[in-house]
Amino acid sequence: MLSGTDADEMEQPVIIELKQWEKANKTDRDGLVRTCFGGGEAETAHASYQAWSYASLLTNFKQTIYEDGVGLRSRAYPHSCSDAGA
Repeated sequence: MLSGTDADEMEQPVIIELKQWEKANKTDRDGLVRTCFGGGEAETAHASYQAWSYASLLTNFKQTIYEDGVGLRSRAYPHSCSDAGA
């Protein structure tokens, strides 16, 4: 998580989900991709969905974030990925 302020001086934390995936393949299931882990290929949540779900959880269950209207953002960065297909 990074935090700072935007151009209007509003608090603007960002959750960044870092992945070492070299590639991810689409599946027929919503929010899931197939990617390689240490033990082989498996289905897992899409990195963007993971980041969004963390932000949603914090927004819905952390009173300060909800009441103060903190603009919590989420992003995913698969820094080792060579395939932008997923």
